Amino acid sequence: MKNPRSALLLAALCLFALTALAQPYAGLKGGANYTSLSGYTGDHRVNFHAGIFVHVSLNRNWSVQPELLYSGEGQHFVIPGNGEDHGEMQGLISLDYAVLPVMLRYNPGSRFYLEAGPQLSVLVAAHSRGTGTDDMNRKRSFSNGQLALGLGAGFAINQRIGIYGRYNFGMTDITPNSSDATNTSGVQLGITFRSGKQKPTHDMPEK
Repeated sequence: MKNPRSALLLAALCLFALTALAQPYAGLKGGANYTSLSGYTGDHRVNFHAGIFVHVSLNRNWSVQPELLYSGEGQHFVIPGNGEDHGEMQGLISLDYAVLPVMLRYNPGSRFYLEAGPQLSVLVAAHSRGTGTDDMNRKRSFSNGQLALGLGAGFAINQRIGIYGRYNFGMTDITPNSSDATNTSGVQLGITFRSGKQKPTHDMPEK
């Protein structure tokens, strides 16, 4: 992906500028990540994501929500041993992304919603860590950007607080210089905090 940082910045400016045409509300969100990389053998990585969002209602049932997040992703990996003196080795691929999801949300009722949309990610840092103290910078081994698709659902507890779950899966290879394609995937579970005092709406009920 060419110039992913420029694409991320341009998309963020355009999307957040469009909110001036509607009556949006903003907020904070964050929670846990449970991620993996295709082609690796080992446990999933548990980390976190956090950032901001702007919610724009299109009509009673449909809305758009652009977000700007930090997301810690990657996977633990295992290297099989080759004898009694060289046992199995374990390590971690750590990938840090700046992420711009743009979610289209369907609100069938006052509290519950379904969502789906694309996600553009820019790689901030990549490291490979072994069982010892070694920490290798692996940023050149991975693509600077990737595209993914997110599917999720959420529930509004009250006007200010909501909970959500989302599954993201990468649609582009993040190791273009390798003979085997590698894609990301992961589950996010988190909580949202809506800023400001808002009037009741169909998708954010009163206490």
